[in-house]
Parts: sequence; structure tokens; C-alpha cells
Amino acid sequence: MEYNKIRLMIITQSEGGGLRRYITDVIDGLDNSKYEVALVYNSDYGDQKFKDWIQEKQNTHQIKLFDIKTFVREISLVNDLKTYRFLLQCIDDFEPTIVHVQSSKAGVIGRLAAKTKRIKQIYYTPHAYSFLSPEFSSIKKRIFILVEKIFSRYFTTFTFNVSQTEKEAALEYNIDRPNKFVVIPNGIPPLKRNYRSYAQDEMKVTDNEIIIGNVARFSNQKNPQLFVSIAVEALKQIKELKFVWIGSGELMNKMQLLVKKASIEKSFIFLGDRNDAEYLMDGFDIYLATSNFEGFSYSLLEAARAKLPVVAPKVPGIIDFSYIYKKTYLFNLHDSVDNICSLLYKSISDLDNPIEANILFSYEDMIDKITSYYEKKESYI
Repeated sequence: MEYNKIRLMIITQSEGGGLRRYITDVIDGLDNSKYEVALVYNSDYGDQKFKDWIQEKQNTHQIKLFDIKTFVREISLVNDLKTYRFLLQCIDDFEPTIVHVQSSKAGVIGRLAAKTKRIKQIYYTPHAYSFLSPEFSSIKKRIFILVEKIFSRYFTTFTFNVSQTEKEAALEYNIDRPNKFVVIPNGIPPLKRNYRSYAQDEMKVTDNEIIIGNVARFSNQKNPQLFVSIAVEALKQIKELKFVWIGSGELMNKMQLLVKKASIEKSFIFLGDRNDAEYLMDGFDIYLATSNFEGFSYSLLEAARAKLPVVAPKVPGIIDFSYIYKKTYLFNLHDSVDNICSLLYKSISDLDNPIEANILFSYEDMIDKITSYYEKKESYI
């Protein structure tokens, strides 16, 4: 261990989708001459792209890894206590100067362990607060808000919000004083080439078809039922449409049954989990998001990088995205499917008159802003 370096420990319970992308991009963006990094995680929750990344890091010995099998998504007093004790051992072993926890479950146990070990710099990235999710009851939301208040006020140096609306939600519910929250939008590096031909071959589509896609988990948060409903209605008007969903999840079988019941199987492509999803997006013509809530979606950033029109709901996270990407068409989640389809048709008609728009916050900006806080010397807790 090199004690002249900044010793950073990142703690996460899940390593799939956007959360995986954030963790790997942040670690890959750090200057190896200045940082020594440890990652605490549960390998059972990593997607294939994360597992490949971990293997690369193991081969090159670039980071120290702590794999905690009791670090599970569900609340479990036995497993959570074991995880807490293991985290204390990890901190003793690595001796970090900074602990950065990711998402709500790791946010609680990780911050508690770091505070117990008197770590001076403890950072938290919620990736969309749990209390913003419409799937939880009002009682659960009040509990989540109380937990966030306690841990922000007594266990956190700064919270990194990935969107302004996420920060505003924290302030609305009086989670902590305003100067404890820092907005750092996600950013992604550019692709080295265009992958449209490759993507069309993989999806088995042609230039004569209009490809409307989404990259997300089949979960209640991502609202795939609405995506299928839009597909059913839009295909009544435009036969050349193809709808593509990249991803898997607990609702996938249900969505496949809905597609079959609507007799649109020939126009709906389920690609499942793909390591090349960001490249396949070059084969889309429109990006259609249907999420009930978001942090600051990496798939939206990838859509912007591909210069796609984005049709998406007016919810926290996506609202912020629309501020930095002009080719965004917003609808309300309570809008009728007919009205959403009208907005989709407008985005399709605008394909003949493309709006030149670039994302306004870069990957380098994200890394620079995060490391500027990592390298602060003073403590606020």
C-alpha cells in the first residue's frame, strides 16, 4: 500500500446497469499516480460487463477488491450485521482516507461503518432517492426520508446528486442543509467510431424501418408496460416501426406475453442483456424512455451521444437531462397513450429536419468535479 497516495474506498451493493457504469467510469477516470482504490461489492449482483471489468482489474492488480456475499438487496438483520462487521474489517485492512458509498442500501451500512472507523471524508451518491419511487407506500417513504435525514446530517461529508431535481427533492424534504449537496451530472466518454451498421445487423433491421428503442431493466421503475402500450398504439398508425428493448428483469416474461397477446411480435424485438448495448444504440432512430423516476440515466446520455431524439417522461432526472440536451420531447406520465404517441410521431417527423444538439456536460467534467471534492482537506462532519 502506497501511503503517499489518496486511498479511496468505493462501497456498493449492486453492480448492474447505470450504477455499474458510474462506478467503473469513476474508477477508470482516476489518475493512478494519485489514487489507490478499493472496491467493496457483492459479485452475485454484477452484470456480465461488470464481471469482465473486474477480471481485467484483477489481471492488472489495479484495485483492491472485497467481495461480501452477505451484502444483499433485501433488508436482513442477520446479513446486514454480517456486512457491517465485514466492512469494518475492510476499512481496517485498506485504511482509506475517503469512503464513497453508492445507492441507498450501501449508503446506510457503508456510512455507518465509515463513521464508526472515524473516516473524515464520507461521500454518498444516491442514484435516485428511494423515497422518490411511486411504488412505495407513504409509510415506507416517511421511513426512507427519516433514514436519509439521519445519515446525511451525522454520517456524510457531501452528497453527490446526479441531477438538480434530485437535490431539490432532498431540500424539499429537509434532508440536510443546502451546502451538503453537490450536483454532479453523469458523463460518458465518446465512442471511437459509428456502430450503426453493426447494430442493424445485430437487430436484423433495415434502413427502411424506424427503430424505437430503450435500454433498461424490465422493472416497475422503468415502466415497460407503458412502452408496450405505446408500441401497440403507434403500430396502428405506422407499420414501418420496430420497437426494441435491450435488458432483462423480473417483468420480462410478462412483457413478452403482452406483446404476444397484442399480436405485435414481428415488430417488437427483445434483445435481453447485452454487453454491447451502448453500441447497439447507434442503430436506433428514436430513444423512448418510460421510467417512473430516474437519477441521471446513462442510457439517456448514450442516446444523446448517438444524437437520437429522446421521447421521455417529465420526471426527476429526465427533466435535468432535457436542460442539457435539446432533442428531448417530454410527456407527463398521466398523459393518455394517444397523446404520448402524438409526441412520438412529432419526433419521427423531425428526423427529416434534424436538430443539431450536443450534451453539455462531459465525462471529463464529471471526473474533475468528483476529484475536486475527493482532494479537499477539510472535514464537514
